[in-house]
Amino acid sequence: MSEPETVTITPTFGYNSGGDPLPDGTPFDLTPKFIAPGNTLREFGVGGDLEQAEFTVFLELTDLGKVKDDDRIGVRGKDCFARVQDWISPRTHRGVVAILAKNRTGTSQ
Repeated sequence: MSEPETVTITPTFGYNSGGDPLPDGTPFDLTPKFIAPGNTLREFGVGGDLEQAEFTVFLELTDLGKVKDDDRIGVRGKDCFARVQDWISPRTHRGVVAILAKNRTGTSQ
């Protein structure tokens, strides 16, 4: 049996009051339930624009809150940024953390 696939999360902290980027946090690995091809799970704006992604990474609910929008996420050799959407069933209380992984540079690491 093969080793489980992992993704590497690098927390980002935005910019300081002078507009300079703050240093990234310490990278850590997570083991997703599975990784799917890109998807259009998220809509933005009045016109309902869809956000495209290279991958959709599905994590266990135990990973809820470990990744936030705009964190860096390394998926299958690509440096991406995260768009996070949590989904929990109101009936069963089961769910997943879905991360749209959008390629940051268009190139592999």
